[in-house]
Amino acid sequence: MSESSAADKASDQTTDQAAAAKGRPTPTRAEAEAARKARLNPTADKKADKAEARKRREEARMGQLRGDARYLPARDRGPVRAFIRDWVDSRFSVGEILMPTAFAFIFLNFYKNTLIQTVSTWLFFGVFILMIVDQFVIGILVSRAVRNEFGPKGTDGTKGAVLYAVMRSTQMRRLRVPLPKVRIGGKPK
Repeated sequence: MSESSAADKASDQTTDQAAAAKGRPTPTRAEAEAARKARLNPTADKKADKAEARKRREEARMGQLRGDARYLPARDRGPVRAFIRDWVDSRFSVGEILMPTAFAFIFLNFYKNTLIQTVSTWLFFGVFILMIVDQFVIGILVSRAVRNEFGPKGTDGTKGAVLYAVMRSTQMRRLRVPLPKVRIGGKPK
């Protein structure tokens, strides 16, 4: 017997022993690459998976808009936050008109007329100052309302109530999430 056939026999014997030890033969390189690509890029039902994910996202978005507690982020959950949302939504705040005023200010400043630019600048700063004053008033009133409704500060999730109310009052009414359930002038629930 030649040396090469003896070496082949020894190699086959070690391969058989290794396969027996792990219970299967070692895959070829082509088989290993094909298996890896199949794991990385599963093509089965890609469209169905995307459609299902889109459906879940849409359901979560609609649940947030409705105010469904299952879909709300942690900052919006609880009876205190629901009360604050209704309290803020029941009144008009100057912060609601800040964005439209800012857009008007930007467009009016494109005119070459210095009188229009000056008047729009002063009006914008006036609205901004009114908004700051309104935010202080909202802070005082909402802290008083939450204290009357839920007890002293620091209990039952009242921490951060003023900031939550101020942030919600600066959003335009139709862009608030969850959507307002109380009309302006209505009673908070």
